[in-house]
Amino acid sequence: MNVLSLFDGISCGRIALERAGIKVDKYYASEIKEEAIKVSLDNWKDIIQVGDITKLKGDNFKDIDLIIGGSPCQSFSNAGNKEGFDGKSGLFYEYLRLLKEIKPKYFLLENVRMKQEWQDKITEMLKEIYPETKVYNINSKLVSAQLRNRFYWTNIPNIEQPEDKGIILKDILENGYTDREKSRAILESEKILTTIVYNKPLKVRVRKYKVDIDKLKIELRSHKLPHTLQEIADILKVNKTKVEHWFRDDNSFAIPDENIWFKLKELLNITTDEFDKSIIEFEIKDSTYDMSNRVYDTNGKICCLTKTGCSTQRIYDNNDIRYFTQTELERLQTLPDGYTKCLTRNKAAGCIGDGWTVDVITHILKNII
Repeated sequence: MNVLSLFDGISCGRIALERAGIKVDKYYASEIKEEAIKVSLDNWKDIIQVGDITKLKGDNFKDIDLIIGGSPCQSFSNAGNKEGFDGKSGLFYEYLRLLKEIKPKYFLLENVRMKQEWQDKITEMLKEIYPETKVYNINSKLVSAQLRNRFYWTNIPNIEQPEDKGIILKDILENGYTDREKSRAILESEKILTTIVYNKPLKVRVRKYKVDIDKLKIELRSHKLPHTLQEIADILKVNKTKVEHWFRDDNSFAIPDENIWFKLKELLNITTDEFDKSIIEFEIKDSTYDMSNRVYDTNGKICCLTKTGCSTQRIYDNNDIRYFTQTELERLQTLPDGYTKCLTRNKAAGCIGDGWTVDVITHILKNII
C-alpha cells in the first residue's frame, strides 16, 4: 500500500499502519515542522518527506491507495479562536483538494469536537467525493489514560467503538523519575488544594478580584530603585528568580504572593492600597476546565494533551507533585517508548501533544484488511 499522510506530524499514522498489520510500500509525509520531521526520520528512514501541503499537486501522487491526516484544529476547537474555516483550520480545504485530485481507495480525516454546523459541512464535502463517508466520534480514553474526544471521517467500512481497556494513569507511569520532573514547589506557589480524579471537580483557590496587571507592573518598577534583586530576595527570604519576575515587563511577569505583599510594599515604600484586595483575597471554586492548576491523581485519567499544555501537565505520584516524564507522555498517546528520544523532553512534549492516539488510528485502519 502507498500512503500519503497530510499534516503528518511525527508519523503516528505510520506506527498505526504497522500495528494494524498493513504493509507499507511508500509513505509520503507532508509536514513543515522541523522537530516533527526529525522524530519521523529518526524512526522511519524510508519515509518520503514532501513538504508543505499547499505546494503539493495531485498529479505527482497517482499511486496512492490511502490518504490520512488531521488538519489543523485551532479555529475549530472550543479552546481556540472559533474562526472555523476562516482561521487556520481552513487548511482542511487543502486536504479536500488533494483528496479530489488523487482519489485514493481509502481516506481518513481526524479533527476535534466542533460546532455541529462545521462538522456537517465537512461531512457534506467529503460525501461529494465518497458517498459512503461516515463520521465517528471516538474518545482516546477507551484505549489510553487520556481523555481525547475526536471525530474521524472515513470510507473504511465497519468501524465500531474500540473496547474499553480501562487504562488509568497508574498503568503508564515509569518506575523512576528525576529531580527535573519533581516539583513540590508548584503545590505551594499555585495553592492547589486537591488533586483531580476523572469525573470529579477540582477545588481551586482563585482570586476574588482581577489584578490590574499593567498598573501593578508600573507601580513595582517605579519603586524598585535603589534595591537590587538579590537584596530584595535576601530581606524577604525568597528565591531571587521569583523576585526577578515581579519586575518583568513581559509575559513572564508574576504577581507577588499574598503572604509577601505587605512586606514587599514596606520595603519598596509603596503607600497605595489600590492592589491590596486583588492580591491577597481568594475564594475556593469548583473547576473542571482550569488546566493550568490541575494535578492528576494516578487513579484517574488526564485530560487532552495539547501542544502548549503537554509539557506542564502534572501528577501526584508517591507523595510528589511532578511533571510527566517524556516516556509517560509517549504512553499517553500510545506511542512506543523512546519514540521521541531524538528531542529534548519539552520539545518532544509539543510534538506529542500535536499527534494522534496511535491505538485509535490502528483500530480504524485495521478494517482495511
